[in-house]
Amino acid sequence: MLSLLRAWHPEVQVQRLQRLPGGVSATVTACEVVLGQGPARRVVVRQGPGTSAQQAALLRRLWAAGLPVPEPLYQALGGMVTAFVEGRSGTEAGADPVQLAAFLARL
Repeated sequence: MLSLLRAWHPEVQVQRLQRLPGGVSATVTACEVVLGQGPARRVVVRQGPGTSAQQAALLRRLWAAGLPVPEPLYQALGGMVTAFVEGRSGTEAGADPVQLAAFLARL
């Protein structure tokens, strides 16, 4: 994980890690990091065979279209770094049908 974070930003300092529930095709970890002299920020690292360039490209397109998905920050073979989005995943809490319908309508 650290090598993926350093490939994204060589001066990264990891402050805290927290494994997130719901990762089916990858291990998902929330990371509090400091980049150089900047303030601390939270990012998510997804690692595993289910993390692909196609997945990252789709996420970039959805984010650029203004859909409520995390901003993709970096992708490499077997891993991806995205912005952290506060909330609970549908796998963790069960999907809200109204929220899901609104998302699908925008999509």
